[in-house]
Amino acid sequence: LYCFFPPFAFGSSCRSLSSRPPAISLAPHSRADLEHTKQSKQPQKMKRKTASSSSAISFLNQSGDSLGLGSSLLWSGSILKDFVDEYASLPGEINTALKKSMKKEATTKLKGLAELSQLLEAQPEDVILSFLEVWTRTYPKLSLDADKRVRQAVHSGPFLTLVRKAGRNLAPSLKKLIGQWISSQMDPISDVSEAAKSCFNEAIPASKHLQTLMFCKKEILQFIEDQTQQTPP
Repeated sequence: LYCFFPPFAFGSSCRSLSSRPPAISLAPHSRADLEHTKQSKQPQKMKRKTASSSSAISFLNQSGDSLGLGSSLLWSGSILKDFVDEYASLPGEINTALKKSMKKEATTKLKGLAELSQLLEAQPEDVILSFLEVWTRTYPKLSLDADKRVRQAVHSGPFLTLVRKAGRNLAPSLKKLIGQWISSQMDPISDVSEAAKSCFNEAIPASKHLQTLMFCKKEILQFIEDQTQQTPP
């Protein structure tokens, strides 16, 4: 199956669907009355956001495109709720480092990735498990960064630390990571591909490679199909 992974990048795109509300006939009122009614119906619950949820939404607004989520998904109910819950469960310093890794400047990304790797070393199992869920969403985009130093740092830094700390707990998230993880091992930059291979071998012994590919074959084939349908830039 390795031969099916060409070394090219891919991305995800999202459509934002919107519809206009149906017209409603209103009895004649003054403009002041209508404005007062409109303001009085503003949802009060929006004023009671928790600090963690507000922080998560702010992070998504700043980094939605970097995460491959797109701004149109910010208000898509379950997707937002799931990511907010995952993000809010992480320690503040990890959130800060994660934000840095999603900035535009490569230097800032590298600092964020280095901080993430260092912070993850000292985290207990419950934090590692929470971060794994977030990592399945952030890794695919980070591993395709235009800067080769970032792509290498992703695998030699936080991802390597994560697989060491997670151990067998990596298994439930493996199917979400496997496609891009194998593809990264064929990166045209040798330092990047070697870092991805080392990370993969740290997580999965060579004797288990074939078994792993069979375990994830559905996701791998879906990944290949997705790549064949991508429009070249």
